[in-house]
Amino acid sequence: MGWLNKFFGWLKNIFVRNGLDKFLSKYIDVAVEIVGGLAAVNNNADFHTWKDAAWLRVKEATGEVRGNWVAILVALAFENLKAKGEV
Repeated sequence: MGWLNKFFGWLKNIFVRNGLDKFLSKYIDVAVEIVGGLAAVNNNADFHTWKDAAWLRVKEATGEVRGNWVAILVALAFENLKAKGEV
């Protein structure tokens, strides 16, 4: 049975990005603040028109070089604000 656990552990490592959960939990508040500020400035504009500015600001604030992680963080921050009804 140990080989089965090793196999599924190996399979999980292929599909799960190591460290992403720590990165998201560390910077979600920063991203929500940045995205919320940009949402207020870009009132009534669609998210896709100003998401690049949000991506750049979050990337600068976090110092992250992996653009996909920053994109995920920005999207989650925007969804967080939408769920709260702030956007």
